[in-house]
Amino acid sequence: MQRLEALCRELGIPCLAMLGPILQRVAVAQQDIDWQRFNSLFWDPNLSRADKVDKIVNELMAPHNIDGLVGGQFKQNSDGSATLRPFVISRAAKIVFTESRTFNKGEFGCPEPGNAQKTILCEKAAADIRETILRLLIQL
Repeated sequence: MQRLEALCRELGIPCLAMLGPILQRVAVAQQDIDWQRFNSLFWDPNLSRADKVDKIVNELMAPHNIDGLVGGQFKQNSDGSATLRPFVISRAAKIVFTESRTFNKGEFGCPEPGNAQKTILCEKAAADIRETILRLLIQL
């Protein structure tokens, strides 16, 4: 959850955002969702994708009046590349919208200006992720 919150800050996307006519509420804030329950549903191998989405919508989103849920997966690959798979779950459509983004070594993590010891999200990667998330949100 801390990585997601940090990524949210770096991308300039508020964890709780109002997007007018696109949707009423998008929640990425820890206080809005029981993330342990979300993870147990999302990764349950005994549930079909449709059942997972149905349970997430009915048990986690509807009670909090959340129209869209933004999340994602991050994987650091052995060759140094990084794969990021953001997703948006729509309460109204009961569907998951997702895209996979792969960044070559050096495209995802860049040295912080003035502190080469610290790695931060590269500007180009941040812009690409931001555009991907917005594209997914528009599908709601």
